[in-house]
Amino acid sequence: YDEASRAAFYATLGRLAALLARQGLPALVAATAHRRAWREAAREASPRFVEVFVDAPPAECRRRDPKGLYAAGPAIALPGVAVEYEAPVAPEVTATGGEDAAAVDRVLALITR
Repeated sequence: YDEASRAAFYATLGRLAALLARQGLPALVAATAHRRAWREAAREASPRFVEVFVDAPPAECRRRDPKGLYAAGPAIALPGVAVEYEAPVAPEVTATGGEDAAAVDRVLALITR
């Protein structure tokens, strides 16, 4: 995907999630959104927004990759591999290593309040 296509996709995803949230429905979006600006736009559009940063090292991501995307390397422009990933400055939750029970508890506390 080129940068313009990714920007359009994440803008649409953010607007859709915000629309659901304004209707009182929970909207959980699992997306890379490798640009901070895209995540901030979603935050601004949403009545409630919780950013969860899964801070897993690249080696762990490769190990847990069922599709083999990390093995393809730059050929598919994967965020965090061939495309820069802008880590969040102040996420509400950080899940360290990708498996973090405390992070799960924190997310549940934030979304059920």
